[in-house]
Amino acid sequence: MNNKVYYQFIGILMAFLVVSFPVTGATELNLIYDPNGNLVTGDGFYRVYNSINQLWKVYNGTSDTNTMLEEYSYHPWEERTLNA
Repeated sequence: MNNKVYYQFIGILMAFLVVSFPVTGATELNLIYDPNGNLVTGDGFYRVYNSINQLWKVYNGTSDTNTMLEEYSYHPWEERTLNA
């Protein structure tokens, strides 16, 4: 096999791999939103929002009975802060 044919083959193979990667690497997410449009779950985390639709707590898993990962509070000017 001469170099020209070899490089063409490698080029075609690389193009095929690049084009097919998004299809083979894709996973389906079943994202669930609340009536206000806030993401609740579907990506491995469960989120709880306060009465004015601000992110309040984030849990690991699909419900609020699992381990809480983060809890937020809000400054009077609506700046979110992470409670340690």
